[in-house]
Amino acid sequence: MENGARADGKPISDSDIPQLIELSKRKAIEKESNSTNPKFHSTKQEQESKFHFSQKYNREVSFYNDAIYLETSRTKKLKNNQEKLEQCRKAVQIYDEFKSFCYSKGLYGQLYFDNMWEHCHNSKQECYKFYPGNKEATGSA
Repeated sequence: MENGARADGKPISDSDIPQLIELSKRKAIEKESNSTNPKFHSTKQEQESKFHFSQKYNREVSFYNDAIYLETSRTKKLKNNQEKLEQCRKAVQIYDEFKSFCYSKGLYGQLYFDNMWEHCHNSKQECYKFYPGNKEATGSA
């Protein structure tokens, strides 16, 4: 089974599902192990420490994560370019505050922030920053 179809051309049946799950799992593991994104190459200790950081500072992490997404989404509703730019600056300011907060808590705060915001990934990009070149894009200092 490749690309959503059986090799013999028959429709996929319920009995094929376990094999498809295993195939998808193997492909995901292979993709992550070959990735240049550092978030996929953390040690077990780093992974656990990032998790503990997010739990210890859950209130702050939740506040900043929500605020970044909220302020970013507000730009889409604006029509005026100057208003959009000002809204982007607000979003970047919160992003920078969160980065400073995380980095001030030490290595695991830095790893947490970097994995969440500096080493994002999706089906089209293996590794990108949530706000690439944010200072340049908004004219911030």
